[in-house]
Amino acid sequence: MGAERRVENDKGSRGVCAAWAAGFGVLAALGLFCGLFLSPFLQIRAALAPLRPRSFGGITLPLTTSGFRHEARKALEHLGGPGAAARKLAMYLHAPKHLAPDRWCAALLLPECGKHAVPALTRLLSDEDADLRSWAQRQLRIIEIVESAERKEREMLARKADG
Repeated sequence: MGAERRVENDKGSRGVCAAWAAGFGVLAALGLFCGLFLSPFLQIRAALAPLRPRSFGGITLPLTTSGFRHEARKALEHLGGPGAAARKLAMYLHAPKHLAPDRWCAALLLPECGKHAVPALTRLLSDEDADLRSWAQRQLRIIEIVESAERKEREMLARKADG
């Protein structure tokens, strides 16, 4: 009789251990979700808040170009620099629209990331928003022109240094 009780208790303790293991697994999955998705989304929303157009008495006023550039630099710093910001903004831009209400602000911030923005801008070429697709295409062309000019300048400086 004592051996039968021990077997029942062993089975019961295995069930408790399995429940604890499942609970820790769920906690680990939640932690991973928060770290990989929720935290960057909250960072992006906070960084984009100053870039949103302001409404005063029914009139919407966008930021001036210099105001946008200033706020964009602060947003990039908040998001971890141009490389990290481009990755986070790309994730934000491809989230469902109800989770990413500031898609245009995020898209406008992308070119401030420089060459790091190219993969995200390229992905925007297949976006369902035709205006956003067109805008991304123009931004990629601008980046291409700037990179070409910088390359030519480096070549010219190298020729001057050689000769």
